[in-house]
Amino acid sequence: MPQVLRAMQDQHWQVRLRAVEAVCRGGFPAAEAVTQLINALEDQNGLVRKASTVALGEMGLVAVAALPQLIRTLQDEDWQVRKGATEALGEMVPAAVEAVPQLTKALEDGHPAVRKGAAEALGKIAPAVAEVPQLFHILQVQHESSEVRLSAAEALRVMGHEVEAVDQEDWYMRKDTAKAFPGVEMEPALVNKWAHLISPLEARDARVLAALAKVYCALDPGAAGSLLQLICALLDGQINACRTSHKVAYEDRRWQLRLRAIEAFSRMSPAAAEAVPHLTKALEDQNLIFHAVAAKALCPFYPAAAEAVPQLIKALEDQRSRVITEAAKSLSKTKPTALSLQYLGPALAGADPREHAHGVLLQLVLSTKSCNEHLTNPIIAMAVQNAIWYSNNEDVVRSAVYALPAILEAADLDDFKLRGLLQRALRMVPDAVVQ
Repeated sequence: MPQVLRAMQDQHWQVRLRAVEAVCRGGFPAAEAVTQLINALEDQNGLVRKASTVALGEMGLVAVAALPQLIRTLQDEDWQVRKGATEALGEMVPAAVEAVPQLTKALEDGHPAVRKGAAEALGKIAPAVAEVPQLFHILQVQHESSEVRLSAAEALRVMGHEVEAVDQEDWYMRKDTAKAFPGVEMEPALVNKWAHLISPLEARDARVLAALAKVYCALDPGAAGSLLQLICALLDGQINACRTSHKVAYEDRRWQLRLRAIEAFSRMSPAAAEAVPHLTKALEDQNLIFHAVAAKALCPFYPAAAEAVPQLIKALEDQRSRVITEAAKSLSKTKPTALSLQYLGPALAGADPREHAHGVLLQLVLSTKSCNEHLTNPIIAMAVQNAIWYSNNEDVVRSAVYALPAILEAADLDDFKLRGLLQRALRMVPDAVVQ
């Protein structure tokens, strides 16, 4: 202990920080440790002060003597220190009830992490707290952080408030509070009520689309009209960001919103065929990241997705394995008659046989009506061999093994190569080799 005490007075802040961490690890008399950590709350270095709040929080009620100093620390100039103080106070229940006024004031702190910590601390103290109106206020602030609103909603739930008590007109707030009230987000009546409040101009949070899509999945396709309109507007770029108070941030994130819109469509009922034209258009979006996501999202919409076949075929010419894979998967669902070796051949020839795209393309070739004709083509014959040699997907190897007898003439395999292929196949799919 004497060495640690000297270290806590060292001129170098790194040494003082290590001393605080040493006290945190234990092995010292509790009363002495608390005294030293209280002194460290006044250190000139913010990291040392933050480490002291963490150490006191881990000690819990053993460090209850530090309550007055921790309460004062809620006014620290460093937001990380203030955040640490809220967390430490939350670990000193029930004694921390005397900190409720200061924690309530911290709900108005300039940093969201501090507001979140204060809300969580109040939630832990909740049984001893009758009412904290500021928590309701947080839920009504339109531009509040999602995490802060969620912590406030959870604190209110612990205090015994029902969801109706926080049912305000801000649909962002309802999205977040629903997470704290299990089951609410899946009630059609409540969701339909929210639907009237949704407009494209409100979609500033990219994460909200995925959350809404999960909600609407529980409803009839007809109940998803508002979400469909929102997503279509996002994809078609019909949102007038100039009307929002966050023009710059919104413009910067528009591609993220459109990406979430595509992902949201993939979670909806196949009956929502309105999605197909927008997903087809996304296959040609200037942002290349959309191509694979859009190709994957088209899968559930067969047969309505048949109109996207030309764009999916064009996607087979992409140089990225993921785009080729998702396009081939979607094409396998649509089973287009226009799909010929003219499109599949070059894609297979350019695909790495160790990649998933190669296996998906080969299975697509083998599933077409012209499969027997394709097997005489040298490109397909080589793809079958490569699949057996290199693929680690049992389904792909099995398909290739079944096609092996038909390619023997085109492949011109000698006995040595054939035995090698069969040995690899026996290790992967012995049942298919026997058949």
